[in-house]
Amino acid sequence: MQTIEKVRGFASQTLGRLNRAAQIAIILLACLVFGGMIFWLCNELVYYQLARSYTEELADTYDLNRGITRAILWASFAAIVILAGYSFSLSKQKRMVGYAGLLTLVIGHSLLLGRIDANFRKGGDAEKCYVMTRTSIRTLNRVGTDPETGRECRPLTPQIVEKIDAYRRGNRATQITSNAPSFFDPTTGEPVVWYSKNNRGQIELFDNGLSSTNG
Repeated sequence: MQTIEKVRGFASQTLGRLNRAAQIAIILLACLVFGGMIFWLCNELVYYQLARSYTEELADTYDLNRGITRAILWASFAAIVILAGYSFSLSKQKRMVGYAGLLTLVIGHSLLLGRIDANFRKGGDAEKCYVMTRTSIRTLNRVGTDPETGRECRPLTPQIVEKIDAYRRGNRATQITSNAPSFFDPTTGEPVVWYSKNNRGQIELFDNGLSSTNG
């Protein structure tokens, strides 16, 4: 407080020696400098938050440790500050470099995230969905209706991922011999039993190799 009072007293004494026009000019200049500093700090804060968001998505996707994450954060922050500065330059060449650099950061970020074929997000939410048919099981990137089969594409679960892995390892449909088969998956509600008629006209039940109904 004492320091502030001393500065205020010094400023009052200094301005008191000047005429009215000079006082107004100095006050306006001080406001411009202070406003410019606030604008610069806010601008840098926006760039930092942008770099942080950019880095956190990469860190979550690639499971990076803190040291690498921090290095990428500061490198991204520096790149954004420099390229943003170029984007507002009076030089056309620098502006083009700034635009191209920022566009490269955005596209590169999207490509790096797209390279990871993950089933689940960091929080456990499903990244993909699945469609189960009698002869196959498909995974898609968006929940909704599968345009090929017309079936609902449901969010993946850890249990379904295990079944998909088993299917890809060659586990295929087998005839059900149990007298009391489960016709629907207790976890997902999906039908897991199909039937066909043999040459003698008898109905035979089959699973799709993805359930535990075969016995």
